[in-house]
Amino acid sequence: MSLTGLTWSFGWYNAAFYKLFGAVNAGRGGNGHGGTEQKDSQGYASWQAALNGAKAACPSFRQITVGHGTLKVSSARYGNTRATDSYTFCPSTGRLLKAKLYADAARQNKIRGWIYSVHVGSFGGLATRLLWFVAALLGTALPLTGYYLWYKRTRRRRQAKQT
Repeated sequence: MSLTGLTWSFGWYNAAFYKLFGAVNAGRGGNGHGGTEQKDSQGYASWQAALNGAKAACPSFRQITVGHGTLKVSSARYGNTRATDSYTFCPSTGRLLKAKLYADAARQNKIRGWIYSVHVGSFGGLATRLLWFVAALLGTALPLTGYYLWYKRTRRRRQAKQT
């Protein structure tokens, strides 16, 4: 958990992490959105047509996210849960135009998805999420119990000196 979390905080660690796995990070920051939001002039009927096309193309999907002119299809239940196939579709007809498959993605994009999946514990389903929760809970409880034991010990020493 901690080793993957450091990739978001320190640039030098991020570069070393990607280099360790044989990839070059294409850069961090930004949310990938251009800052402008497009309006769908045809309404959401074309989205349904695109959704039906994506369901036919990927019958084993787990989740499909529809946006303005784009679809993201996730079929991973375990492992890299951020592995998605991306499709662009015509906003007026809903016909699928172009596909970017996860299998053809660059190595750094695949590693980025694995970093997130390992960091949040989603790579093994509910069992690893619960294990990660318990580990994080212990990680926060140990310093608190340590301070509490230190406080009790110093208080006991003060009381022994006073008597």
